[in-house]
Amino acid sequence: MNNSIMFQEIQEEPAALRECIEQNQVMVKFLAEEIRSKNPSYLVLAARGTSCNAAKFAKYVFETYVGLPVMIAAPSVLTKYGGKLKLSNAVVVGISQSGAAQDVCSLIDRGNRDGSLTVAITNTEGSLLSQRAKFHLNCCAGLEKSLAATKTFLCQLALLTQLAAQLSGEPRLLDLVKRLPRIAAAMLDRTQELSRMAHRYRFMNECFILARGLNYPIALEFGIKTQETSFVRSRAYSVANFTHGPIAMLRDFIPVFVLATDAATDENTCEMIKRLKNQRCDVCVITNKQEIADLAGGNAVLLPPECEGVAGGFACATVIQLFACELSVQRGNNPDAPEGLTKVTVTV
Repeated sequence: MNNSIMFQEIQEEPAALRECIEQNQVMVKFLAEEIRSKNPSYLVLAARGTSCNAAKFAKYVFETYVGLPVMIAAPSVLTKYGGKLKLSNAVVVGISQSGAAQDVCSLIDRGNRDGSLTVAITNTEGSLLSQRAKFHLNCCAGLEKSLAATKTFLCQLALLTQLAAQLSGEPRLLDLVKRLPRIAAAMLDRTQELSRMAHRYRFMNECFILARGLNYPIALEFGIKTQETSFVRSRAYSVANFTHGPIAMLRDFIPVFVLATDAATDENTCEMIKRLKNQRCDVCVITNKQEIADLAGGNAVLLPPECEGVAGGFACATVIQLFACELSVQRGNNPDAPEGLTKVTVTV
């Protein structure tokens, strides 16, 4: 029985997503109009940790559907090197669950100085970041007590996707935003399956996590979750980059988790799965396609076919959180308060 706060907060994701989307609907539409009127040349996203993975997911969504180039900022360029960063004609978005990230605030301050449109995405009304930016989108996820960010991560993804949908006017993306709470609820039904999967891997000390495109930021988040809650030496890579050196680290029977819910990258991912199997790795696939599950020898979490592309990214996000939580508990750890970590990490 999983009685952790992390598990309880994952269960809250459908309701949190519904509240987040509804409460921000008017502001997101207004913000989209403001962005259109500014006609920016690019979007700058500043974040750390899990929030940075949400930013990387947004990069794929905005560049694909809106056509706006996205830069993931390196805040230390300003805070440590005093860089002459010019942010005119940009939209600068700072993402932080707590809103206390001082280095992220430095990007917002520079954007304000250069006349950019600045936006904060936080789960904390009245936070430092929300006060610095011209606009604030609140995750409305409620208090998150567990150290691992779960429902706030999903709400960050939702807000960024909601904004991209409004800017693009893409009907499929607009419809997807409405379906996000249902997708999260459907993934919660996989809890027992993921508990069995965690039991299989409860003794692993290291693993690789591979994906490409929209799933790559979710793979990075998978890595963080297993690192911080189970102290597993997890390393996440893009399928495209893994062959450029890191693949040499593979050994017989090492666990390799592969996220494959994106038709645009399935061909590359399937080629990698075949190679992993040939090298006798312990391959586990999270996919929405039976043929890919079969390619992995049946060691797979098979999601509904509609969990495809952007929707697949959201589905995988909840799945990897559940797996990480179950793994932590079955290893005898406390996912809510891992040793040596604090909920709010302030970088300058």
